[in-house]
Amino acid sequence: MLTWTDEITQESSGSLNPAAKRATALFLALVSDRALHLARVLEPGLARTLELARTLSHTCTPKFLYDSDSQPTHAAMLTRALAIALTQSLPSRPMGKALAKTFTQTFTDELAQLQAFPENALGVLVTRLKDLKIQAPDFRQSATVHQEFHSRIYQTWCHSLKLDPTWISFSKEETRKLDRYLYANWLTVRCKQAAVRVSSQTWPRIEERMLRI
Repeated sequence: MLTWTDEITQESSGSLNPAAKRATALFLALVSDRALHLARVLEPGLARTLELARTLSHTCTPKFLYDSDSQPTHAAMLTRALAIALTQSLPSRPMGKALAKTFTQTFTDELAQLQAFPENALGVLVTRLKDLKIQAPDFRQSATVHQEFHSRIYQTWCHSLKLDPTWISFSKEETRKLDRYLYANWLTVRCKQAAVRVSSQTWPRIEERMLRI
């Protein structure tokens, strides 16, 4: 995953520092609170967009996307921020549909403005997701139909961002290790912010190594 976050953000043209770009990519791949906290402390301007993504990811996750431990399945973890929001027919009331549409468009627009990914990769992803959006099933259709639709979005997301699905299939122990690693990075940034003096040469070298192998 760390190799992917480094490679997928290498050619992006945005003004975010490289570590913040990598943290953003990791968050969007895993919908991880630890990755969100790290991205936010590295670049406070990311807070609005990533918080919106997290809100979308917790808004209306269908029960069939949860496993026996009441945790989102690995496929859902990757796509719930956008896939569920794109299924705008899920809310049964017109106001719910309008709100979902507004949130989704806002998130997509702001993600593009961040330029954490190369423009061509994000452009392909957005175009393909818009094509799928037209085919979104009605909320009255069966859970199986919705599950298949989410699977298609998941595959589209992975293919567009060159992300191998097996890379996010973490065991519980691997998830705990990643959380501890991200927390250590977050703590490093907070210590730097609290320090009275940090060498202008030292910190960039530390930041450059964050979320990289």
